[in-house]
Amino acid sequence: MIIHKINFPIYIIIVLLAIIVGLCFVSYSVKKEAKCNNNILLFFFLSFVLMVSWGKLFTYLFIDNDFIESGLTSFGCAAGLMASTIIFEKIMPLKGKLFKYVCISLPLIYGLAKIACFMVGCCHGIPYDGIFSVTYVDYKNIAVFPIQIVETITFLIIFIVVYKNRNNKYISYITIMVSAFAKFILDFLRYEHVKEIISFNQIICLLVMIIVTVMLFYDKKRVNLKD
Repeated sequence: MIIHKINFPIYIIIVLLAIIVGLCFVSYSVKKEAKCNNNILLFFFLSFVLMVSWGKLFTYLFIDNDFIESGLTSFGCAAGLMASTIIFEKIMPLKGKLFKYVCISLPLIYGLAKIACFMVGCCHGIPYDGIFSVTYVDYKNIAVFPIQIVETITFLIIFIVVYKNRNNKYISYITIMVSAFAKFILDFLRYEHVKEIISFNQIICLLVMIIVTVMLFYDKKRVNLKD
């Protein structure tokens, strides 16, 4: 497949739509399960602002110092969403229901957003000229592995599976750990690994998995002590 440069701002449109779809899913799910109608619109807009601003800021600090032209970093968007969740839980405690659906929404948002990366050629895969290879003629003009589409499919499958198991009391931790592990593995197929043993993304994934594992064991221990 050959893809030419797209001048229309398709990247930012798809990313913003992915964020909106994810936040609509969270808002609807919380309203339905927690019977919460008050302030849910506040959560939507607070999350949207923090996700976009933090996603942009993380890109500027760690990847690309061109603040205007750079995209949004997935870890920055996730951090912004978690920050808004913590703030909103303080405003209106929902007994973990908001946090649960925010975690479930992460693979949905990320999976949809990777379509934008595929369209413009960022975050592309390792050199590869086999079946389904992609050539961005206005970028490096080499055939590469379509890792963005693989990530989209993988994370949408993760979203469907975890949503079906949303009644599991540890589903929040499971979702984050599975998503971080999937991103860690798939990152080996990204172009950065041509010259790197382990990428910055993978280091973050490892840290996330360690932190969430500790939190999971702590939560289980706390529940056992109560019992």
